[in-house]
Amino acid sequence: MEYNFEGLEKEQKFIVASKILRENLKITEECFHSKDAKDELYRKYLDLVKKLCVATKGAFNMKNGMVIFTIMLNEYNASREYSDLINAYNLILENYHNLANELSINTTYDLSVMCSYLLWNGYFSKTKSHIYDAKNREVTLGFPFDVINGGGVCYEYSILLKDFLDKCSKESGVLFCKFPFNDSKMKRNYKPNIERNFIDNKNNKLLEYILNILSNSTGNHAVTLIDENGQNYIYDLTNLAFFNIIDAKSAAIVDGNGNLKLKPTISTMICGSKGNLIEKLYGQEKFVIEEEQVKEWFEKNIDLLNGNIPLLNDAYDNVHSYMETISAGMSRIKTKKSK
Repeated sequence: MEYNFEGLEKEQKFIVASKILRENLKITEECFHSKDAKDELYRKYLDLVKKLCVATKGAFNMKNGMVIFTIMLNEYNASREYSDLINAYNLILENYHNLANELSINTTYDLSVMCSYLLWNGYFSKTKSHIYDAKNREVTLGFPFDVINGGGVCYEYSILLKDFLDKCSKESGVLFCKFPFNDSKMKRNYKPNIERNFIDNKNNKLLEYILNILSNSTGNHAVTLIDENGQNYIYDLTNLAFFNIIDAKSAAIVDGNGNLKLKPTISTMICGSKGNLIEKLYGQEKFVIEEEQVKEWFEKNIDLLNGNIPLLNDAYDNVHSYMETISAGMSRIKTKKSK
């Protein structure tokens, strides 16, 4: 097959080539039991990567291909080894999707607010409490299982919202960015009435300085890129904020002043199957959310959810046993990592 990347910038070529690799390289159970099947998989991988390297004129290379292929293998292995936890997680999401339907919460804007309310009020957590906690987190295979134990950070939150929207038949993807954690650079005009709890995990000044330099290329934050009827925007579940996309490298907060520096390349490489939509950051007419809309979405949905606490509690009770399954499985993952 011939691939045409004419007219695309270098970064776009890389993003499109990465998507082609993931879509055309199929990992199956047979690859883990048959030497012939495994050899065929690697042959297809090498053949496809070589073609993409040539077609993109080096914008996509063998090193990139190996990183993406390794992530694909890790994702598949996780789906096999932790299928019981993933099934329990999907049942939790399906349960809250049913709750959204019962409350007639349908748009991605409203669903994002609903997910925020459920997260920060503990409805995704086994103990029914939630705290942002970077120090004690366990990174778990592209699934936000740490949230079930009442912890997690922006990466887990961005995946949680993406997976919840998937269950609601909405398209979204995880996106890395650089967030200016400085009040003078990110100002808000509106504060949603959702209480958030944070553990202060400040590093020493030298480490903060080093991490700030590294974040210029890799980012220091994760958000969710969302499609609403062909119109794209960003939602930050950590900070309860909507962002308008300016271009492929930046987005502006709607209800205030301040920008995110978007990292589409690293997002494409690292986020695996969770990194959908990134190619849509390029070349599309930009969609603008107004500040008044943000206030309306938050207040309308918070009032609706506050008025239906018995329904929320019933939904939570329906899935608490699945949360216990995941929490128990977390110790299994941690034990394996320590070996």
